[in-house]
Amino acid sequence: MRPRVIPVLLLDSRRRLVKTLNFRDEKYVGDPFNVIRLFNEKEVDEICVLDIEASSHGRKPDRGFLRELASECFMPLGYGGGIAEPVDAENLFSVGIEKVVIGEHAADTSLITALVNNFGTQAVAACMDCRQVPGGHGVFVRRATRKVSDDPVTYARDLEAAGVGEIILQNMNKTNPERITVYLKDIMQGCNGNTEYLEMGSHPKTLSKWVSFNTSEKVLSPNEKFIITYTINIPTEIKLENDIDYGSFWSAIMVEVAKPINENNQYGVQINSKIRYGIQIIANVGEKVDMPLEFQDIKISKENSKTYTMDVVLKNKGLYMVQPTLILELFDTNGNSVKKAEALFKKVYPEGCKDFKITFSDVPMGDYDAVLVADYGGEIFGVNVKVSIADK
Repeated sequence: MRPRVIPVLLLDSRRRLVKTLNFRDEKYVGDPFNVIRLFNEKEVDEICVLDIEASSHGRKPDRGFLRELASECFMPLGYGGGIAEPVDAENLFSVGIEKVVIGEHAADTSLITALVNNFGTQAVAACMDCRQVPGGHGVFVRRATRKVSDDPVTYARDLEAAGVGEIILQNMNKTNPERITVYLKDIMQGCNGNTEYLEMGSHPKTLSKWVSFNTSEKVLSPNEKFIITYTINIPTEIKLENDIDYGSFWSAIMVEVAKPINENNQYGVQINSKIRYGIQIIANVGEKVDMPLEFQDIKISKENSKTYTMDVVLKNKGLYMVQPTLILELFDTNGNSVKKAEALFKKVYPEGCKDFKITFSDVPMGDYDAVLVADYGGEIFGVNVKVSIADK
């Protein structure tokens, strides 16, 4: 598969194309319409236009300007800047924009989810500006003036879980280039609590055999943006073990960061650190049916004088990945509800398990009948539990 060429163009408040050094010192590089026409002749695959001042100035996208820009563009056009709610994206799609890029507001995963539900994952990208900070890496917005996360890996996983189709990763280091490699791993999450990253093809429901990237390796110059895109090509006929041809298929995209290879000959032992970012990708094939869930283990422990914790191991015995929420409700001897608590949803892969923790407090001493429910939006699974609240 040949690399896809996707220029990223930066707009200032005067609709000029600029380039920056360390997000400052803007330099004019051209008129956006002329540059679009130039890339038309070069037959690039896509163009991404980012208004670098829209969000910080509280400015909405200019529909009239973007309609004219889209009319000049002969390839898919993406736009980012000032998109804070679904109606902003709807207005952009109505004037010819084919993909929206969310930067500052990407931390609001409810916005990402709403956009994906309304317009599809292929139409939504997120921008991550990352740089090294003491103790690791951080994610920044507002032209590197405000940090929104100390953990880029978790930040990227939250974006993936919300359904974002692409992540635009920018190296914000001021002086050092970074080399990234892109590859796939299979994920296995058994019922022992461990997550294993295995070689491709390690389980029959691997998605890796159908995934391709626009590149496998790239050196990012300081402040350079690069869009990693992937394509999933699922064959029309699938035959697995036991003639299973439907269900969830999954793998993980791994982006590994390391210093560029030093060509100078050096002798002796050298130790280099590497940072890896992992993003899970999942494809559902066939019509989704209700998945049987099984409560493997339930334990209740006392945290302090007022707080109790219920630890639950839940197994997915179906063929599709589910994201259940666990809900616990306690009833007194008269059948009255006295407490309701829940654990937020987690992904549970077919034949895999996940640990859930439900915390509840301020329940009077006594014995209670409880109902524990796993709800993923399809069939609901429940179990009766006895809960004793004592002063010891």
